[in-house]
Amino acid sequence: MMKRLLLSAVPLAASLAVAATGGSASAAGGNPPVNNPPAGGPSYSKTVAEQIILGGDHTGNGYNGTYIPPDCWLQPYFHQPQSYQAGDPSSAGPVDADSYYFWFGRHYPGFNHLIHGTGGPDQINQDFQMVQKGQNDVPGGPNPVKPDFVWWAPDWLSSPAGWACAQGLTANLNNGFIDLEPPAQPGAGGAAGQITNEQLAALARAALALPGIKIVTSPPAANGGPTTSYVNLPTYVSVHFLGAQQPSDTATVKMADGTVYLTATITTTKPTVSITTNAPADVSVPPQSTCPATAAGTAATPACSVKFLSPSSPAAPYVITVTVTWVVHWITSADPVGGVFQNPPSVVTAQQSFVVKEIQTVNGG
Repeated sequence: MMKRLLLSAVPLAASLAVAATGGSASAAGGNPPVNNPPAGGPSYSKTVAEQIILGGDHTGNGYNGTYIPPDCWLQPYFHQPQSYQAGDPSSAGPVDADSYYFWFGRHYPGFNHLIHGTGGPDQINQDFQMVQKGQNDVPGGPNPVKPDFVWWAPDWLSSPAGWACAQGLTANLNNGFIDLEPPAQPGAGGAAGQITNEQLAALARAALALPGIKIVTSPPAANGGPTTSYVNLPTYVSVHFLGAQQPSDTATVKMADGTVYLTATITTTKPTVSITTNAPADVSVPPQSTCPATAAGTAATPACSVKFLSPSSPAAPYVITVTVTWVVHWITSADPVGGVFQNPPSVVTAQQSFVVKEIQTVNGG
């Protein structure tokens, strides 16, 4: 009887694109292997986008640095009937569990010390053939081929914490980085390290791209510099959104055959806009207003305004800060109710300086 090979039971939360890039680990945190590679050897750089199929308003690499997703997780890759095919191990890449086993070991040698109880390539290849035919012990005892059994493997973020997390997550798997188990329900999670509904939603949230904003005023700013205003006269302030006002995105986990295991969808509410200033001033922001700019990107009047109550110092202009806040909701294909992310809030800010003058009067003689 074979010893169960290297994957581990977890709900689907990532695509099959598992990447290794050449060169040294970046300052931002390539994954340092336990067995340090020689100079010029591979670094282990993974982003959310490389593990998860993203759609909608998302960052290019799938991680905006503000919202923290899980450091690592286990995800399903292959059904039991995809354990082996003639010609394995294949140099073409991970086309089934057998070839994935060899591919993983080549690309991530830092996991090699976790592989135990396995023989040479021929013996390993034979073990996968036995799994393919149902001639091995699988969870629950000897079983014929069961298409709903799946092979699981780890994924992690490109950071020292992600690498350490993956090492710890796989340390108790039978053969280090791949194991055969019945599929858990999507989002069931637990001791085996399965990705949960909440974790996949967190990965989607980490990839969510909030729009930048630009403050536009009436009277307008001079050539990108300060806006000139006058005491006790309103200056109209609008917000030009440099992207979707209510951004959304999705994160989808698929198996090698394209089967969708779990999808998380992130949506945002209509944004809330607030205006603050370091000046003595009256600020007006009507309830529910987003202080919208016109289609041409100019200030719309009279929606939102600031009335300065005293002049600024010539050497120290006043500053207003516009803050835009969204409430972020999540659901998944396994949990249509979902929930709301509490902390931190989704916030974008921008500032504009103002030179405020007294109104001068001229008396005739």
